[in-house]
Amino acid sequence: MNTARRLVSLLISLALLYGGCIPRMLAAQRRPISRPINTRTSGADNVKKGLQFRIKEGVEQSAPREELAAAKAAQLADSQSQALLSRLPAIKADADDAKDFALRDRSLPPPRTGNTISDPFPPPTTLNAAPDSAAKGPLEILRYAPEGDVPIAPHLSVTFSQPMVAVTSQSDAAQTVPVNLSPQPPGKWRWIGTRTVLFEPEGRFPMATEYSVQVPAGTRSAIGGALDKAAAWSFKTPAPKVIRKSPEGGPVTRGPLMFVEFDQRINAGEVLKRVKITAGGTEFKSRLATQEEIDANEAVSRMSKNAEPGRWIAFRAAGTGD
Repeated sequence: MNTARRLVSLLISLALLYGGCIPRMLAAQRRPISRPINTRTSGADNVKKGLQFRIKEGVEQSAPREELAAAKAAQLADSQSQALLSRLPAIKADADDAKDFALRDRSLPPPRTGNTISDPFPPPTTLNAAPDSAAKGPLEILRYAPEGDVPIAPHLSVTFSQPMVAVTSQSDAAQTVPVNLSPQPPGKWRWIGTRTVLFEPEGRFPMATEYSVQVPAGTRSAIGGALDKAAAWSFKTPAPKVIRKSPEGGPVTRGPLMFVEFDQRINAGEVLKRVKITAGGTEFKSRLATQEEIDANEAVSRMSKNAEPGRWIAFRAAGTGD
């Protein structure tokens, strides 16, 4: 009796168990299987949703591609074509649509014959020109440059009121220079025309220098005019300025390596003569630093490499750093 009851209970349990699982299994078989593709994302959800693609190497097709046959077409009749065109809006005509043919201007008339000039070319070396209105008075200096303090002086020019040289070659005209320049750097004189003389230094006038210019009294022009009184003026190029220096402030070692950079080229030996080093009321002699000392000092080595050559000086007090 107990065995029969146990058997009935087992059958009822199996029926309830399989009765709930079988419908769910059938429903799962009917649903499409969705397999998420795991991709790395910055968020918490590592499943990238949406339309997914897979790419693989293509395989060349051995069979030729099927060519489609051309569609059959027939020409429309004139009435049919006109019916289609009539459906289009009318073309708007502008006033300037129709223009006359653009013709070029007529050719220039042929040149007319003129007088034949029989003067020789080049002209003779002697000055045979008739005196102009300026020759009636004394010789004067019309303008000159530079004058006063100038930031840079590329050349010196002086213009007279009368011709000073004959129209000839530059080598011959350069022998006649009525202007005195002191000091005169390396360069050359040349004439621009017959009234303006130009001095062109090699490169430009050296800096930190005062120049004086004088044209003596009695200087005569090529047509006989004379300068009544001497003319004199001066100009000066700027002195060098310090743009960087090291060390500055403190603390520093007892024998520091010093560096000074200027805004123009300098003579290191002449600058060193004017350097004065004092400490505690005692004045020390200075000496130029060696290349080994410059290379060993990181700050001075970096500054010297960034500065233009010839514009800086490195030095130290004599007896220190030896």
